[in-house]
Parts: sequence; structure tokens; C-alpha cells
Amino acid sequence: MNVALWLFPIGTSYVLSRVIRQCVDAQKAIKASFLFFTLILLCALYLGASIYLMKPSFDSLVIAIWINLGALTLGLLPLFRAFIKSYLVEKSESVWVNKNLFNVGVIFLVFFNNFLVSLVLELTTGLKSFTLSTFIQIITSMWFTVTMFFQISFTTVLLREELRKPVLYTALLQALSIALLPPLFKFLGEASILPEFTTIVASVLHIFRNKSETNEGIQFYFNTILLIFILVVTGSVFWEFTANATLLAFSVVLSGTIFLWLALYHREFVYFKRRFDFLTLRRFERS
Repeated sequence: MNVALWLFPIGTSYVLSRVIRQCVDAQKAIKASFLFFTLILLCALYLGASIYLMKPSFDSLVIAIWINLGALTLGLLPLFRAFIKSYLVEKSESVWVNKNLFNVGVIFLVFFNNFLVSLVLELTTGLKSFTLSTFIQIITSMWFTVTMFFQISFTTVLLREELRKPVLYTALLQALSIALLPPLFKFLGEASILPEFTTIVASVLHIFRNKSETNEGIQFYFNTILLIFILVVTGSVFWEFTANATLLAFSVVLSGTIFLWLALYHREFVYFKRRFDFLTLRRFERS
């Protein structure tokens, strides 16, 4: 396997991680529109590349160019709209973004980018066409899981000043668990369950050790990650004995989704209980 190809998912993961980090602070419509524009443009580039690689020809190249031009237009329209609105209203009434809708869009576009990057790399290394069966194959491929691994790792590092250590370690365990799947199954078969089980045990011990110090938001994240780890192992066993990777693909996507949810909403529940109770008491005294 060409080592240079690994630079592609690693570089893309870093770019997406920087975008996710900026999305955390996106409150104004202008910044949110610019970040959306960046994600849409990345999707268009990879989608155009995958269409061309499926059937290299002048016609497919023209289709790829039109897709990129369409995405450029689609991404610029809300950006111009935000600029005009911000210019028309007073500074004290700046246009704010719908945070929930924005975060859902970011999660979808980040996953779509990860999928398209993996599709391009699969087409480069021998895949001839795209079908429903190849969709699951791509989700459980080394390209997709490695891209998610670096994306989670880079995003965790970028947010390290804001995430508490229990959350930080759990996020890294989550990334490690995803990255271990394809290579271990390829080389170890059923024996790959052991390191996955070890990862889950380490995660469970870490969660219960810190559970008493965390608030409900962090506990929800921990409990969800524990459920996902169990799904990953169950899906891995099911894949090994039935050659059906649907459950495994679902658990991988769910794992990435819960991490992006953590990254985008972490400021709403990063405080420890003692800190949270103290702030609540101070607000009560002031009122």
C-alpha cells in the first residue's frame, strides 16, 4: 500500500478538526455560513474526484466541474445573505445563528466528507463502482476508521484546554477503539476481540472511577460511549461469523456522531458537579 496515500486522510482529518473547532465558537451567521461553505466545498471536491475515478473520461470530468461550480454557488449564497443582513441591521442586533440546526448540518457534512474521502481512496486502490454493499464496506474500511481516528484525536487535542480529563481520556479511548477494528480483524480474526474487550474494560473502569465527580451531561456521554463500545464488539463478532458488517457500520457511525455531539455541545456540561453547584448557588444569592 502506498504510504503517501495516508497523508490524504490525515490531512483531511486535520482540516476537518480545525473546522469543527471553529464551529464550537460559531455564534454569528457570517462565521457559520463561512464554515458551511468550507465543508460544502470539501464535499464537492471529493464527490467530483470520486465520480471521475469511477469512470475516467472527459464527460465525468465535466460532471465533476459542474458539481464543484454548483457547490460553490450553493455555499456562497448563504454567505452573501449573512453579509447583507449584518450590514443592514445595527451592530447591537447582529444576526445570530440557529445553533442546533447549524450543529446538525455540521455533523452531516463532516460524516459526508469522511465517507467521500474513504470512497476516493477505495477507488484509488481498486474499487470499481459504488453500490449499497460497497457503502457498508467503505464505512467499515480502514480508510474510514483511520480518518475518524485522526479526526477525533485532532479535535480532542484542539479542545484539550476546555475538556475535563475524564472526557478527554474517554474520547481518546473511543478513537483508539475505532482505529483498531479493520487492521485487527484483517490480521487476527477472532483474536481481535481481546484488545477490543480490553479497551471496553479500561473505559468502564475509567467511567465509574470518575462518575461521582461529573454532572449529568458528562455521565450521559460516558454511558452512551459504553453502549457504543458494546455495539462495536457485538458488531465485530457478528461480522466475523456471518460476514455481515451492517451492525458494525452502524456502531462506527454512532460512535463518530456522539463524539461530534460532545465536541459541539461540550460547553453546556463541562463543569464538574461541585463547580456547577457553586455557580448555581451564586446565581441564586444574586437573585
